[in-house]
Amino acid sequence: MWPNFLVVGASKAGTTSVYEQLRQHPDIYMSPLKEPHYFSFPGGLPDFQGVNDDRFKGRVVTNEQQYRHLFDGASGESAVGECSVSYLYYPAAAENIRAKIPHCRIIILLRDPVDRALSQYRQNVSNGREPLSLSEAFLAEKKRLAQNWRWIVAYRGAGLYADQVSRYIDAFGHDQVKVYLLEDLRSDAAGVMADMFAFLGVEPSFRPKLEVYNRSVLPNSSMANRLLRSKWAKWLGRLAPVALRHAVRDKLLSRLLG
Repeated sequence: MWPNFLVVGASKAGTTSVYEQLRQHPDIYMSPLKEPHYFSFPGGLPDFQGVNDDRFKGRVVTNEQQYRHLFDGASGESAVGECSVSYLYYPAAAENIRAKIPHCRIIILLRDPVDRALSQYRQNVSNGREPLSLSEAFLAEKKRLAQNWRWIVAYRGAGLYADQVSRYIDAFGHDQVKVYLLEDLRSDAAGVMADMFAFLGVEPSFRPKLEVYNRSVLPNSSMANRLLRSKWAKWLGRLAPVALRHAVRDKLLSRLLG
């Protein structure tokens, strides 16, 4: 089956929190794979050349049958959806979605573009994907994108919302597109989620457990960050008991982020 709604982005604008809160609703089914990115690459997955992009390429769903299988677990829910932040950035995604799911409802989350860019930069550094300083990374954006790096280094480009949102309005009309701001989600999460539930045609009075997910932080020790993500640390982690792995991870993270 196809989904009947999509959360299309933007990156670092609260999409992970919204995904987790949507999936709590008893009449909503969310793909167990967050961010399959299926509609972003109709011509096949590009040969991305950025740091750690090989890992990303292994997670993207490009086969239609595999994509539709993501929703096999739905059992009568009236709203069935998924969340892929690349859909807002890549121009072809809106038309690709409309071609397959013309009645799809679209949820867009936006954030102050400067705050969004800084949050993306912090996450990229934390994940070992960004070796440059902040100023160097911003200056390198155009060259990197020309060299086929992923949109996660589009610090400026991913925040140019006017064209991105217009593509969805043009493709689906105002009635099928709903735009929310991260600032509103932070100040009134219950109200925003109730409105989102109503937009999706499910019971708006349901109150999900409200938590913040995927918050970006900048490690205060680049050496400790590299240590935590090194190959030998992962190998050692597989040998240690689960409780010990979690304790060591939490201790290291407290040092990194504290």
